[in-house]
Order: sequence, then C-alpha cells, then structure tokens
Amino acid sequence: FFFSSRRRHTRCLSDWSSDVCSSDLALENYRQELSSTSLKAKQQSEKLVSLLKNEIKDLICASDLENRQFKYLSLIIPNIDGEQLKNELAEMAIDIDSGSACKSADLRPSHVLAAMGLPTSGNIRITFKSSHTEKDLETLAAAIIKKVKVLRN
Repeated sequence: FFFSSRRRHTRCLSDWSSDVCSSDLALENYRQELSSTSLKAKQQSEKLVSLLKNEIKDLICASDLENRQFKYLSLIIPNIDGEQLKNELAEMAIDIDSGSACKSADLRPSHVLAAMGLPTSGNIRITFKSSHTEKDLETLAAAIIKKVKVLRN
C-alpha cells in the first residue's frame, strides 16, 4: 500500500513538475514578448515626441519618458483645446484621447496634471500599438502639427 501510494505521489509530482516547467516557459515567453513590445512602444513615443517638438516648440510631455507604461503617452499642447484637437483628428480617421485619463468621457481638467503643476488644457493622450508603423507615426505627427497650426490661428 505504501509503495503504491508513493508511486502515485511520485507520478503526481512528475506531472506537477511538467506543468510548472510549461508555465515557467510560457511566462518567460510572455516576458520576452512584453519586453519587446514595451521597447517598440518606447521607441515609438520617443520618435513621436521628437517629430512634434521640431514643429511645436512649447510641447510639454506630461509622461515620464523613462518610467511609465510605454504604450501610453500624455502630451500637453498649450493654447489649444485638447478635445477640439481630438475631434479634428477623428475627422481624419485618427483616434487619440483627451480629457482625464481616469475617465476619458470626463471633460473636466485633469486633477492629476494639476497636482503635477502642469497645464490642464491642451492635454492629449496617445496609445501605441505594436501594429503601428514608422509611417503611422509620421502621419500622426504631421496631422497633429497641421491641426495645431489651424487651431492656433
């Protein structure tokens, strides 16, 4: 009886060990994919900020460019209405967000930006996806620059 039980227990441990190894491998693959995706999003956001700052000199990056979830970028463009810019870009089939990050439907000024001592108007948020290409970034930057010039005049 003890021997039989022990053999069954050993088999269970072996099955369990195999499951743990499979889970560990899946987790490692996920970490590598996440790291790769995060790196791409970081490069995308840095590229977009660079393109925008060349033309919009007073652009403020509300996101910490080093310590954040890289797929999200929060920008402040002074002297424009972020919601209006969002709507103008939507007419060009470009979707961005504006308003409070906690509740995007809430058009009140962001209490988080205010607490950070940053302007609360002109705020836009961009979400990067792994499917976005360099051409997509250039198109987005050109559209934002064009619409900012229109909205400021």
